[in-house]
Amino acid sequence: DQLMSHWNQVYGMGFHYGTEDLTFEGGWDDFVQDWLDGNVENGSYFDHVASWFQRVDDPDVLLVRFEELKREPSHVIEQIAAFIGMEDVTPTKI
Repeated sequence: DQLMSHWNQVYGMGFHYGTEDLTFEGGWDDFVQDWLDGNVENGSYFDHVASWFQRVDDPDVLLVRFEELKREPSHVIEQIAAFIGMEDVTPTKI
């Protein structure tokens, strides 16, 4: 149930969404350094992604990147459907 994206597309979201329960008084540069160091509400993005890459061959894990979903939505939706056991998924149904 994870959707991955490039780090440079994720860290900006943390500035707006990942600091709600933290006292954050610095500017953008301070936040980026904290984010790179994993000193934000959800911890290190890089550790999080690495933990899922370790499981990429597990039969109960499907690694889906947002960029792939955006570039080829029908193909990725077919992959997801097959992964969860849906049969007879056609482009018309998608």
